Amino acid sequence: MYQLLWGRYKDQHALQTYFGFYRDYRWKLVWSVILFWIKASPIYVIPIITADIINLITEKPQAGATATLTELLAIALVVILQNVPMHIWYIRVFSSVNRSVERNLRTALCARLQHLSMHYHTSTKMGVLQTKVLRDVENVEALTRMLIDSFPGVIASLAFAIVVTAMRAPLFILFYLALVPVAVTLYMLVRKRMAQQNREFRQSVESMSGHINEMLRLIPVTRAHHLENEELRKIGSKLDQIKSTGFRLDNLNAIFGSVNWTMIMSFNVITLCFAAWLYMKGYMKIGVGDIALLAGYFNSISGAVMSLLNFMPAISKGLESVKSIGEVLECKDIEQNEGKAEVKEVEGAFDFQNVSFRYDAGGEWALREFSLKVRPAEHIALVGSSGAGKSTVAQLVIGFIRPIEGKILLDGIDMDTLDL
Repeated sequence: MYQLLWGRYKDQHALQTYFGFYRDYRWKLVWSVILFWIKASPIYVIPIITADIINLITEKPQAGATATLTELLAIALVVILQNVPMHIWYIRVFSSVNRSVERNLRTALCARLQHLSMHYHTSTKMGVLQTKVLRDVENVEALTRMLIDSFPGVIASLAFAIVVTAMRAPLFILFYLALVPVAVTLYMLVRKRMAQQNREFRQSVESMSGHINEMLRLIPVTRAHHLENEELRKIGSKLDQIKSTGFRLDNLNAIFGSVNWTMIMSFNVITLCFAAWLYMKGYMKIGVGDIALLAGYFNSISGAVMSLLNFMPAISKGLESVKSIGEVLECKDIEQNEGKAEVKEVEGAFDFQNVSFRYDAGGEWALREFSLKVRPAEHIALVGSSGAGKSTVAQLVIGFIRPIEGKILLDGIDMDTLDL
């Protein structure tokens, strides 16, 4: 689990990072895919049995036809009934993996947050971090569930359809292959745009979450100063932003889904009519049951390709959450205490030597060349308007933030050399 804390996520594609989360469970995932194929086998086998039964009853009666029908019935029942124990076994294996990774990710994020500097926490809204720990990990878990629950089924449908078609009507494979460039072209047209829209939506949700968390924390102050309407205006602005980015994302997904469905269904009808024409002209000599089988398999392949294309929005959303999690796990703003001197006793002498600090790179200085000597047990009051630097000095004394320029001595020792 803790190896997740030190991943080089910036050097990797989001997909590499995602697979890295499941590295220790890869063989369990392989086993869960095998169990999925076994429990889902009725989807692939029943069309073959159906075609054989149709052929059996449409052709001239032959000796042993009743026995053949009984065998087909027995095979169908075995294939169907095995689904119950295999499905339960599949869920147990897969869920143990997915829930373990879900826990590991949240534990790793919380551990990383404990190590990150106070400056990181003061400059990052709490709601943003909560979103990463809760919502983004949930999106990763949902992505895995979708891939394992759906992707192996799509692959198996394609494989079965191609193999059986190659055995019974090889010419029909040309129609299957024609779907591939169509599907790839459609995906390439929307891939970048979809990733961008998911990124914008995720960032707007994080921003809103941070503001709501801040609003709830400051309700006593807001109520005391009668600023309720001002807070509602700020929150309304964030909610409008989510509405806008979410609306654009929904529109893109709607266009993608409708074009995808219309294109594949039209291709499906055209291909089946063309296949019927070939059969009527005598170019394809197959049984009536085989025609039903090929029609069913072509629908399966069309549905599989459509499912693969419909996976794209969910995959894009899940990988965006992977990047969001990586922003925390790869953050270098860590409080480093290893190898530093342990503080045994504090007398209380502080010496600020030309200390300068600002919260944002390129922003205004909260303190600039600040020098002050404080003797043990001496009381000093810091007085000034809001933003003068009073809280900054207090945080520097505690060690929550460190000087950008200058240094602070505690009992004559540079605080940068002490284990805080």
